[in-house]
Amino acid sequence: MSPEQFRAALDALGLKQTGAHGADRFFGVNETTIRRWARGAQTEAGEVPDSVAMLLTIMIAKRIKPARARQMLDGLAFFLAREKEST
Repeated sequence: MSPEQFRAALDALGLKQTGAHGADRFFGVNETTIRRWARGAQTEAGEVPDSVAMLLTIMIAKRIKPARARQMLDGLAFFLAREKEST
């Protein structure tokens, strides 16, 4: 995913790069990392990871907003914890 595609994906999902509900918090990385991804820093740390690109692509294709993705993740964590308790 290019820096331009990354920025467009964030925009399509209504995510700012940083802030209380920003991409930095959503992906669990610091502001510097998001800025590197958005500008395409010429280092490995500046490349958007494939996992991030895939998640953004799926969220856009399926029209899943960040808040809903977080709910889904929280639900999965709850389900997995219950499964672990029952074994």
